[in-house]
Amino acid sequence: MDGVGPGLGDEQIRGTQRLVFCWAHVRREFVEAEQVAPACAQVLSRIGQL
Repeated sequence: MDGVGPGLGDEQIRGTQRLVFCWAHVRREFVEAEQVAPACAQVLSRIGQL
C-alpha cells in the first residue's frame, strides 16, 4: 500500500492474510517532517530497528 489507505502503518486482517502497509512510505513522511520537527529522528530510529 502507498500510505493512502485507512492509516499509515495500520494492519487489516482479511481471512488468513494480513495486509500490512509499507513502512517505506511511512518513513518518507517522517524524513520530510524531520526538517521542521527534529523529534522525528526518534521515530526514524525506531523504524530502522524494524
